[in-house]
Amino acid sequence: MPSARARPQSEILQLQQEVFDEVQGDTEHLSQAIFGDVDNQPDLGSVSNERLDDIYRQAFQRGDRDFLQREARRDPEQFLKASERIGARVPPPPPPQPIMAPPPALPAMPPVAAPSLPGAPAAMPGVGGPALPAPTPPMPIVPPQVPLA
Repeated sequence: MPSARARPQSEILQLQQEVFDEVQGDTEHLSQAIFGDVDNQPDLGSVSNERLDDIYRQAFQRGDRDFLQREARRDPEQFLKASERIGARVPPPPPPQPIMAPPPALPAMPPVAAPSLPGAPAAMPGVGGPALPAPTPPMPIVPPQVPLA
């Protein structure tokens, strides 16, 4: 008769084996669902350096910047190595634009006295500027008179 300790361990091992078998049975289906048919994906194929150099050389000659930029983003290291092999160089960045000097400061304007209005009181001594006229009191509001009949 098996011992109590051996039995749970064997059940655990049996359960592990069943789970493993189940996962193994599903891996091919899952890989097809996730990655598709890997054999029919052209972007996963390898291209010789000579062929890649020819492709890049033709793109440089026809000025296909869109293609070259996509390739540079896709695999920067490969793009730089291939460009170096075919002798194409990335143009240096344009020189920085010179910083414009600020416009010269305008000369300071001398202070100008405000013109005096005709009929305005003269400026009071010791006060800079003409004196303001005294405010006029508001007019009282008188209700209209209604004749009595």
